[in-house]
Amino acid sequence: VYFKRWKNSFPQVLPMSWGNISKLWDYINISDSKMRTLILTTIITRFVPDIQHPILMIHGPKWSAKSTFLEVLKALIDPSSKGLLSLPWESNALIHTFLSDYLLCYDNISKITNDTSDDLCRAVSGSSLSKRKLHTDSEDIIYKFKKAICINGINLEANQPDLLQRSVIIQLEAIV
Repeated sequence: VYFKRWKNSFPQVLPMSWGNISKLWDYINISDSKMRTLILTTIITRFVPDIQHPILMIHGPKWSAKSTFLEVLKALIDPSSKGLLSLPWESNALIHTFLSDYLLCYDNISKITNDTSDDLCRAVSGSSLSKRKLHTDSEDIIYKFKKAICINGINLEANQPDLLQRSVIIQLEAIV
């Protein structure tokens, strides 16, 4: 199964033969051609199932359209009605966000704890995460994910080597 429709899903966007990928740059504040190629490659690989996708980390000053960048990616890749998410502090709440959306876009991140960093790494690499089944003492529910994740914030809050190694980092400039 390549795609599972959830209750919060819109119909998937269909590509048009007359479409023009360069229109993307009307919404994303990147002028460097090498960075554009890196971003396009990252976007295109999101459509390949069952591979590890790097975490796309967007950072830059306020008014650099970081949230707009993620909203455009979300609209292109994942037909979910949820939109951008806040990053939960608690591990079980974070795991819950992994359940339904294919592309998880966490907006305006100001801190990434070591535990959150580990959970994000597991979610993109296909490792297992577990939590205790409700109303039981020892029964676990095992979740296995290979998620596509994007994060944005003013400062690059990731400092764990494992998380940085699994990331593509893009710095935006303020729009003037």
